[in-house]
Formats: sequence, C-alpha cells, structure tokens
Amino acid sequence: MSNIHGKGFRGNRGGIIRGGEAKHNGFNNARVLPDDGQRAIYRKEAEQIIKSFLNSGCQNTTLSSMSREERKVMHEVAQHNGLVTRSAGKEPNRYVILSIREKKLTRSSLVVTEPINPYSEPLNALTSFLVQNPITKEQMDTFLIERKADNHSVKNMASRNKSGIPPMSACPKDLENAKKKLPASRYRADVLKSIKSSNVVIISGGTGCGKTTQVPQFILEEAHEKKKHVRIMVTQPRRIAAISISERVAKERGEKLGDTVGYQVRLESRRSDKTLLTYCTVGVLLRMLTSDPLASGITHIVMDEIHEREINTDYLLIALRECIKNRPDLKVILMSATIEGSMQLFSSYFDNDSVKVIRIDSRTYDVEIYYLDHILAMIGYQPAESQVFFPSIDFEPKNWEQELRVIKAEELQKKQLSMQAVTIECTSRSPSIQEMNKETPLSQKNDETVFNIETNTSVEWKSGSYSTADGQKIDEKTMRDFMKLIGSPDSPVTVHFPPGSGDSVVLNGSRDKDDSNRSPETLKLQPVQPTIKPFSLNKNGASPFISTFSAPLSASTNPESLNTPSTGLSKFGPEFGGFGERQRLSGLLEQKFRDELQTTLPNRTMYYHPEINKQIEQVDFKKLRLAEKYEMYYGVDFNNSIDHNLVDHVIHYLADSPVFGTILVFLPGYDDIQLMMAMIQKWKNRLTNMKHVTVLPLHSQMHNINHGDIFKPVNSDTRKIILATNIAEASITIEDVIFVVDTGKAKEKSYNHEAKLSTLAVTSIARSNAEQRSGRAGRVRNGYCFRLYSEDKFKSMPETQVAEMKRAAIYEVTLHAKLFAPSKMKIADFLALAPEPPEKASIIQSMAFLEQLGAFYTPVAMDTFDEDQEEIEEVKQEEDPELTNLGRIMAKLPLDPQLSRMLLFGLALKCLTPIVNLVSLLATKDPYLLAFSEEREKQSHKKHEIAQYDFSDHLMFIRLVSEFCSLHGNNPQIEFCREHYLNVTTMRMIEGTRRQLLQELIRANLISVQDRDIMTALNDPNFNQHSNSWAMVQSAIAAGCYPFVGVGAAESLLKKVQTFNDTAAGVHPSSMLKKQTAKLTKQMALGPCLEYVVFQEMCLMNSDKSLSMKTVTAITALTALLFTGPIRFNKQIIEEYRLVHEIDEEEIVPEEDVTGFSPNLSALNLDEWYSVKAGTQVQEN
Repeated sequence: MSNIHGKGFRGNRGGIIRGGEAKHNGFNNARVLPDDGQRAIYRKEAEQIIKSFLNSGCQNTTLSSMSREERKVMHEVAQHNGLVTRSAGKEPNRYVILSIREKKLTRSSLVVTEPINPYSEPLNALTSFLVQNPITKEQMDTFLIERKADNHSVKNMASRNKSGIPPMSACPKDLENAKKKLPASRYRADVLKSIKSSNVVIISGGTGCGKTTQVPQFILEEAHEKKKHVRIMVTQPRRIAAISISERVAKERGEKLGDTVGYQVRLESRRSDKTLLTYCTVGVLLRMLTSDPLASGITHIVMDEIHEREINTDYLLIALRECIKNRPDLKVILMSATIEGSMQLFSSYFDNDSVKVIRIDSRTYDVEIYYLDHILAMIGYQPAESQVFFPSIDFEPKNWEQELRVIKAEELQKKQLSMQAVTIECTSRSPSIQEMNKETPLSQKNDETVFNIETNTSVEWKSGSYSTADGQKIDEKTMRDFMKLIGSPDSPVTVHFPPGSGDSVVLNGSRDKDDSNRSPETLKLQPVQPTIKPFSLNKNGASPFISTFSAPLSASTNPESLNTPSTGLSKFGPEFGGFGERQRLSGLLEQKFRDELQTTLPNRTMYYHPEINKQIEQVDFKKLRLAEKYEMYYGVDFNNSIDHNLVDHVIHYLADSPVFGTILVFLPGYDDIQLMMAMIQKWKNRLTNMKHVTVLPLHSQMHNINHGDIFKPVNSDTRKIILATNIAEASITIEDVIFVVDTGKAKEKSYNHEAKLSTLAVTSIARSNAEQRSGRAGRVRNGYCFRLYSEDKFKSMPETQVAEMKRAAIYEVTLHAKLFAPSKMKIADFLALAPEPPEKASIIQSMAFLEQLGAFYTPVAMDTFDEDQEEIEEVKQEEDPELTNLGRIMAKLPLDPQLSRMLLFGLALKCLTPIVNLVSLLATKDPYLLAFSEEREKQSHKKHEIAQYDFSDHLMFIRLVSEFCSLHGNNPQIEFCREHYLNVTTMRMIEGTRRQLLQELIRANLISVQDRDIMTALNDPNFNQHSNSWAMVQSAIAAGCYPFVGVGAAESLLKKVQTFNDTAAGVHPSSMLKKQTAKLTKQMALGPCLEYVVFQEMCLMNSDKSLSMKTVTAITALTALLFTGPIRFNKQIIEEYRLVHEIDEEEIVPEEDVTGFSPNLSALNLDEWYSVKAGTQVQEN
C-alpha cells in the first residue's frame, strides 16, 4: 500500500512546486509494478516523448493509448518536468493528455518561510488514516455532482401565532389625555381609511408626533370595534427601541407586557398566545419570512424608521413586495420622521397609483435652527491662525471681488489718515530730520525716503535667526548674506518689512531698494546698492529713527502696494504663478473675516440668550459669507474630523445660558467624546449662571457610565451635557433636551468586496440625519439646534444615507437571496428588486467568496478535453452557482457565513464548546469597554492575564466567555466585568447567543440532546472529545477564518504579513499579538516561529492608510496546510493531481522518484497568496 505522497491540497491553480517545476499531490494509485528493466524502458520512452513535446512549442498534445504501467510512468515523468497530465478514455483505449502548465509567480513565493517538520507520531497517524480511508473516484464523482438547489424546499407553513380579535383598551385617564395631545391622534380616521383602501401606506411624521405608538393602536382599536382578526408586526432598527416602545404601548393600553402587546428581539422575547401586536427587530421578521414567505397569519406589517436603510431593511422590502403579489390582503405601512426625501423612491417601488401617503405634523414644540454663520458671530469665535504660507487652494480673488474692493478702500483710507497725522508731527520736527538725512545719505537710485515707523532696537540683529516685528523668521544664513552684500557694519542692524513698503526692505529706516518683489528668500539673489553710511548713531549711541514719523506719499507710489500686511514673505515674482499676490489678497480677506467675527454682533453676550435673535435678524449673513470664509481658511483641516475648539466654545456658550435644559452634542466617535470631556473639565466650574455641570457620555462601549443617568432630571442650578454618537438620533428619547449641537459628522463603516477590506471613517451626515438630530430638542418645550455647518451645506446634503446594501458586505444577503429567490431567478436579478440594489460587481465577488467557503458550487464538466473549453467556462460563468448542502445549513444559522463555517468545523472536529463560546462573542460585538486613558494600561494588563503568550486573540475570547459563563449569580458576573473592563450587558447577550446557536444546530438536526436543557450539549463528550486540544480548536478557527489567511517571514515577527491584498498588512493595535510580538526579540533562542496567521477582519487605518488585521491567531504551517484553502476542488485539479484512487486499476507500490527531477523541498500553493513548504521525504512518508 502507498503512503501519502503529498500533504497539501491546493485551490484552483498551481501544484507542488519543486525548484520551479511541478509535481502532483494527493494519493498514489496502488498496484503491482512491472520489473525494473521494463520500467526503465518506459521511463526512457516517456522522457523522449516529453522532450519532443517541449521542443514542439505546442500548448497541449494527446498521446496514443497506453497500458496502465506506461501511463503511470508518463504521469510521473511529465509532472516532474512541470507539465500537466490527465488520463481520458476507457480501457483498453485510455490515453494521456499533456499540457504546458501556466507559469504564475504567486505572491507567497516572495515570502521566505520555514518548511513543515512534523513529529513522526502525528505524521504516522495521518498517513494511517488516509491509507485506511482512501478517496475513491466514485465517491468524488458523487460529491461533485450537486443536485440543483431547490429554493422552495421549505414549505409554506401556517404560523404558530394565529390572528385574533383584540380586547378593549383600558388606558388610564392621564395617559389617554396625553395621547389626545399627540399630533397623530388627529389623523386616526385618515390612517385607517388609507390602510383599508390600499395595500401600502406611507406615513411621514416628525419626531414626537406619536406615529410609532399610536398607529398600531388605531388598528387594534378598530379591530376590536368591528370584531376583525388582526396580527400586527412592527419593525424597529434596534432592539432597545423595540423593547422600550412595546413597554410604553402596553402601559397605554393598561395591560401587562406580553399580553396583547409584546416584543421579540434576538435572544429575548415577551409574547404569549394572546399577543397580537409585536414590536421586533428587522432581522426577526426577515427570518420569519425565510421560513414562511407568505407571512401566514400576519395581517399588518409596519416598518418604522424606514429611512435608515439597513441591509435587512432593504432585503425585507424585497420580500414584502414579492409577498404582496400573493397576499392581496396583507397591509404594509412604512413610517419615518424623515421620509420626505425618499418619498418618490418608496412610492414608485410599490407602484405610485396604489400607495397612499399621510403627512403628520412634525413635532409638538418649535426648534430654532442656527447655522454656522450665526454661531460664529454669536460666540465671536477666533480660530487658530493658519501656519500655512501659501493661500488656501479654495481662495480665488475673482470670487471675492466685492469684499476685496471694500477692504482695499478701507486700508487706503486708514493709511492716508495715518500718513497725514505723521506728516503734521514731522513738520514740527523738520530740522532734526534734515540733520539725520545729512548723516545718512540714501542710495542715488532711490528717489524717495520711507522710514520704518515700527522699528525697535529690541529686535536688532547680531547673530542667529532674525524675528521681524510681525513674527516672521529669517534664517541666519540669509541675514549674513544680506549683510555681506551691503557691507557688514560693526554695530547691530535693524531690518524690517513694513506695511505699505511694497515688500521692500527697510534698513535702519532707509529703504534698501524699491522692489515690490523683495522677500527674504530672494535677498541674496538681488543686487543691493551699498549705502555710504549703512546706519548712524546719535550722540547717545541710539538709532535716530526710533521716533514715529514717515515721509509723505509719493505721487508715483502704487496705493495697492501700501495695503500689504507686514509678512516679509508675501509677494513672489511672476515666475511663481502669482502666488504672492493671491497670498496678499487672501491674508487681507482672512484678517477682515477675523475682525467680523468680533464685530458682527457688537452687543452679544458671553452666553446664549434668546434676545440674540433680534440682533441676528438685523444682519445680512448671506452678504457676510462667514461660514464660507471659515470653511475656506480652516475647514480643510476638518474634512475627516471636527473642529474640537469650535465645539468646545459652543458648549461653553450654551452651558452658561439662563435657559434651563440639557445639552445634547452629536460627535463622530469615542475619541471625540473623550477629548471633549477633557476640554469641558477645564471650565465647567467657572460658569456664571450655573453652579454645577454634569457631563455624561452616551456610547454603547463607554466605561463606568450608567446610561440610566442620562434620563434622570437635574436641579435648576445644574447643566447636564450629554456627549453622544449617532446612537441618540432615533433609538432613545431624552425628554429634557433643549439644546442640540450637531457637528454634521458621523462614523460610517464601508466595505470593499474586491479587496475584502472594511473602513470606518468620519463622514458627513445626510439631511435626514440632520432632521433627526434637531428633532431631539423641543420635546417638552421650545428647543434650539446649533448646526456647525452652513445652511447651503445642509441643502446640498443627500436626502438620505447611502443604503447599507450599497456600501456594506453582502455575503449573508447573497446567500439568503439564493435560498429565497424564485426558481430560475438569478441572485443579481433578485437583489436588483431592492429600492437601491448593490453593485453587480459586489454580487459577483460575493458569490466567488461563498464558493471559496463551500456554500456555492459551480459544476464544470471536465470528462473530455475540449479546445473550446475556455469558451464553455465563460458561458457557465454567466450562470449562478448552485447552493451546496453546506450552504443550505449556513443559510439557516443566524450568523455571518464565515462564522457559520467556523461553528460547523467546531462541531465536526468535536470541539463544540470552545467554538460555540467564540462564535457567540464574534457574532455579538467586542465586549471590552472603551476605557479612559488612565485606565487603558490596567485594561491591557487584564487582557494579557487571559491571553497569556498563546498568540491568539480568539483563544483569549474563548477563555473570557468560558470564565464568565461559569459564574453563577448576578453579583459575581458584574464584579468580573468590572474587574476586566467588560460590558456586562454585552457579556450576557453572548451568554444568550450560546443557547440560540445550540437551538439552531438542533433545528438543523446536527446535534441532539437527551435532556430538556439544550445547554447540556456543551458538556456532551460526543461533541467535545477534543475541546481541550488547542491544536483542534486552532484548526476550527483556521477553517472558519479562511480566506483571511496571512503569511510572513519568521524573522519579521508579523510586522509585514502578505494576505489576499496586494499590500502587506500589520497587526491591529487592539490585538494582543501586537503587544506580544513587540516583546519578542530575534535573540530569543526558543522563541516561537510566527509565520502563518488567520484573522477575522482586514481594515484600513485612518491614521496612515495602512492595512491592519483584527482579531488574529497565529497558526502552524501544518494547520494552514490541512484546514485552510477552498473546501472543494475543481474537478480538473482533482484529475490533474491524481487526488483520487481509481478503482479500475490495480494497486502498485510507489517507486522511487525519477532521477534528476526532485529537489529536497516542495512548496504547496494553497492559494494565490500563500503556500507551505515541506521536505520531499516528509511528503512521501
């Protein structure tokens, strides 16, 4: 019997490369060999045939029929020479086809890795297993021939929850009165009439109008009155909203939650057989429709907050539109506070003629909107002066002609008045002027004298760099060159570039040269006429030019040249493209802008008071263009961030206002919240009208904050400031918010399917988001919204966010589309039914990705060789791949496809418990809190205690969940989370996810439990035989992460890792491997060999645009070989590399390698970007 001839299965291309040549991998066919003499003849003949073929220049050739022994030798000799061989035909006319292998240099060949050197025990065990369990051709054919996916295998089942007649509402009187005051109550008749006459109704109602709580109740109340059977599902984008709203509605009906009104979110449900109104997340309803496409038993589906356009929302719209075609009695109601911008989109999506639209009043109280123009003037904000010498690229003088004309006129008027005053003063002192002129004659070429009115002996130059009066720096070399030109004096010299001097140099009060192009950089390039006496001292040893005076204006002087600010660097010659002139004008406009910020509202107060509106109404802000100037000079620095100083000034301005109420500030992310908290800390105890300030961050992963405090009222002498992300836009309502500060920015995650790269970047919000934010104010009385962007920018914003289906990963959607789409409808055609479908390229890339995972399979007939095979393959590419059995199981699991694969590998490798723990965490979110700066080191230390030196973030998570779930009782779990800086709510969700995953595995008939408690499966030895073996757990992780695999040279310590991306990646700072590898040194004799890694996500770092791997585990080369790579082979590859045992041939004993064709090492290409190496002896033993 044969041993394993190679230890790696590769993907779609390549083989076992030996010194640039190829050898097959897989199993040798075992049969009786001919004697050595006959075999030598076969080999000689084969070598001659191959030599002739290689000299022919042909790409392929078909040889004459051969015996089994001849074919065997031909295969081996040909493949040792780098050729592709394949047998075809039937005995006794079976023949061999020779082909030139396509030469490809894989990126992995550029990374030097160590060869596999396994211990004999596991190698022998693996060899024994494969010898005892050979893969037969019959088995492989059965595996490759997939039955066409039956997308309708799930029968339309009647819902367990039947519709029914709701009981009468028992609303308490106080709540009944409150309901009647809501704007929605006035539209009850219109809403019910529209629902009765149309299948689809769109309701547009601003925040606070009561549509979410009242519309479903209208339906219940009418059903009770008319004895109708109803069952209503109301979707919410977030679980917190579904729970809190259901509680409110149950309270308004005077019922216990779970009776008529209930909720169902992931891992949590409060329903009963009596429940007729269920608030749920979009995902819950979508999964219901997956198993029951006709929504049996449901009479009304209400989709709230439809403007958010999540992937599941758009996918649900597809499902509902298809469902309505078969369910004319089904009623669909779409609701949003900001649907106006998408009204036409949704109306046309469901057919304009049949869609009814109802508009409910926006809100109960008015909200005053202030834009950036008003805000800059109200607070008198002075931005930090720009240090950039060149003008803003956005500055174009032609766009500011009117403003520049006014500025020049004002400057000229000021200069003339100043010169007149100086002339009068100088006339009374003319004798001394004449004496001084005699002592210090000017250059003969100068026909005018300009004296430096700002010269000061304190800035005289002796050595080193020189600072002019306006702060400009002139380096020492330039100054020395200048002094050398004019004849270096023995005493200090004062050099200045005064206002109105045309950028010429004044030396001790005398103009050096009347040249408007003079600047420090050009001093040494321009000739200087030496003065007879460069300077002169009076009897007291002081400069005679300290007095304030100046010569009268010359008639030939250009007035515009007098307007130049004293920069000394402001005007280049024409050869510089006019940058100097643009800079001069830009500087004038900027200074004017800064003056306007102080003077536009002269009677403004240091804090906000509503009386400021009277002043604002008297100012023509469109003419001032303050926001436009701010954006031009300073906004370029905040395209991907916010102006924290501006935000700080606005918060300070509002915090000290006599208007009582909470300030809600919308910030992009955690770092911004932390920075603003530090800035507020500096002034919060120095207010005039407020004694105390309470600052509360609102972020799902913030530390040491009880989010319940956000809703608690404060005393009238206390200002509550909430710093929040966009989580506060719609999910929660804080009643006492009066002021809203909208920075106009949010963090948005996007995904590049081609690069498999995720990006989290700060972007501008849409108009619908801005409306949602302003709607947070004025819940209990009139409110105020401060938008830190201009009104023009608001109007130019897109109506709504980009649909998530167009910017996020759609692997899961693509998988479900294959299962849910009607028969013979392509995935792309089905997803094209979405209001805004994903790009076709993204769909194609998603299908290819799912085929890598084994969820899809594209059958390719390779039984016979065909010169037109490439054309056939192109035709087949136009057809969708088939859904495999694995893919069908993955679609049933409420997980991302990669996590589904990881869970199934954990089950197959009998290490279920650790993998369930891991997948539960990865499917939820990172449980670690975002610690404040002073606590980060403590948090890192606690992480290291759990991670140890196993070089695996995944293993750290497994230990974390295992330890948390082993604790019993509320207090021990809370204490554990406090000690390890964990979010206790997230950890409990993870604990609940474990139960849900086990339930799904039972539903799929993959596991069974004898006990009624499904959690006993985690202790069942049938599923956990290898749960304590890190090698097996690591293998399941590697299989689940594929194709997110990386390889780096051992000595690089993972600083540069080659992945599927063209650019090398590093380890993300949040990974424990980043810290652990930093402590390793090349001198560590027994240090680990870190070459191969698997990871969960590749992201783009905003700081330096580098690639970074998140949640990383280092794996061995043998693990990479056995458990990464495509889950199934192309049939051509299987035949090419002889991976199967052909039953119709006798078994032979493997012979020695052909002399001269076998180097000592082989590289097995597992994919285009990585490979593993092994010695020849290891492969063949």
